[in-house]
Formats: sequence, structure tokens, C-alpha cells
Amino acid sequence: MTKEQLPALAQLCSAYFHQDWDLEAPDALGVIRNYLKDESTSQVQQTIKEIEQLVSLNLEPERLKNLLESDLNCYYNPTIYGISHHSWLLWVQLSLKQTVSREILLSA
Repeated sequence: MTKEQLPALAQLCSAYFHQDWDLEAPDALGVIRNYLKDESTSQVQQTIKEIEQLVSLNLEPERLKNLLESDLNCYYNPTIYGISHHSWLLWVQLSLKQTVSREILLSA
């Protein structure tokens, strides 16, 4: 898959998990918070869907790492913290889902 096929996820990766992400937030959760503060609910929902699509491909770990780094310009390396790229994507998706669900409940 390419950034054209995953535009919302590419936006999250290149605009938030860019090479200087650690200057804007102390950790990945801080980056997610910045993303959620800046982006619309529909953009976040699209990102959730695109993560689901990507994860469902069950790519080999090295292929997934290369796709995130080379195609989507993601400079966050979860393996430094003992987490696979696959597990990290699932964590990102869950973090986004929890916030969107909370927003939907609060607006009801």
C-alpha cells in the first residue's frame, strides 16, 4: 500500500510522527493527543479505517516497517520500546477509537 491508498494514515505519520516528533511531544501518546486536538473527527475515523486495512494485510514485520518508514514517512520506531510495528498500529487505532467513541457519547 502507498500513501495515496492510505492518505489519512500518511497524514498522521508524516505530519505528526515526523523526524522531529519528539520535540513536539514526550512520547507517542503525546503525539496522538496533538493529532486528536488538531484533526477533525472524520479525519480520525478515516485513519482508524486505514489502520484496520493495513493491519488486515498481515504484512511481514520488515515489510510493515519499510512501508511505515519509506512510504508513509513515519519516524517513530516502536521496536526501541520492545513493541512491534503491528502492535503499535493496533495501539494507535485503539487510542483513536477511544477518543472518537468518547466524543460521540458526549455529543449525544
